[in-house]
Amino acid sequence: MGVYLYPKDLAVVLRHWLLLYPDQVVFGSDAFPFNEAIGAEENDWLAVESARTALAAALSGMILNGEVTEQQALQFAHAFLHDNAARIYAAPLH
Repeated sequence: MGVYLYPKDLAVVLRHWLLLYPDQVVFGSDAFPFNEAIGAEENDWLAVESARTALAAALSGMILNGEVTEQQALQFAHAFLHDNAARIYAAPLH
């Protein structure tokens, strides 16, 4: 969604998801070329930058509105960016 939504709009979506499903939301991006001018690398960079910006906006808004504490926001960020996927898609590491 980071490629299709502006960070401001993605922040609204993330805010709802993080409040409703904090243990199920995960970050992920597919890297594929849009055309000859925008390759997979640019697409991936855009998705990651958009997601990070949106996550920061969503969490800071939640803190300012008193919906979560700063500590809870950090837990949401870690869960979204790593912990949930590591738990859901647990596989032995070699």
